[in-house]
Amino acid sequence: MLGSMFPNPDGSGGSTSAFVNYLRFDDGSVASSIKAGFPQFYDESDNMAGKMELKDAIVVDGETIACSSDMGGSQSDCYNAMKVYFASEPGSSEMAGVGQQLYNTAALSREKEQSTVRIRLCMEGGAPECGATSDMVLSYMEANPDKFCSAFGLGPEPYDYPKCLDGGGATGGASGSADGMSMGGDDTSPAASAKIGGAALLIILVLSSILM
Repeated sequence: MLGSMFPNPDGSGGSTSAFVNYLRFDDGSVASSIKAGFPQFYDESDNMAGKMELKDAIVVDGETIACSSDMGGSQSDCYNAMKVYFASEPGSSEMAGVGQQLYNTAALSREKEQSTVRIRLCMEGGAPECGATSDMVLSYMEANPDKFCSAFGLGPEPYDYPKCLDGGGATGGASGSADGMSMGGDDTSPAASAKIGGAALLIILVLSSILM
């Protein structure tokens, strides 16, 4: 979905239609945080903290557009007006900024994901289903036998996400927050190992639904 809205990592060349439709139909935490950045269009719900709702009326290019039937308009009218807003300045730069931030979040998520996978590979002695990533970790282990597994969170590689397959032949994964925290510290206590280890080697995906 990210690529369909923003084809470029710097947020340029984004699709106003795809972006506005995403804001219109997605109420997830990522979409809500983006909506909160446009107070001219959205207010926080009186009934649910953190949920952003379209205003009863918005102003675009000096024109007031009603967003509710009570005011003689509709949400469609307002979302069409938002497409006009994001198609030109300052809206186009604001939209590009959102796209760039989403790509930055994806990069941080990728770094956390790959760091976790590498630590797991070190702890469990590698896994053929992880291909080049497993080979790299095993080679590093052989060259640095004195290193703790926590030193194997080496950050992102310039190729695709590691492909670690579960028993059914599908990429394993679970969603989570993209906080970009490094897993490369020196905490090798049993408690820390228990958090990282496990019987099955599953890739830990930390991208939200918008990044899929």
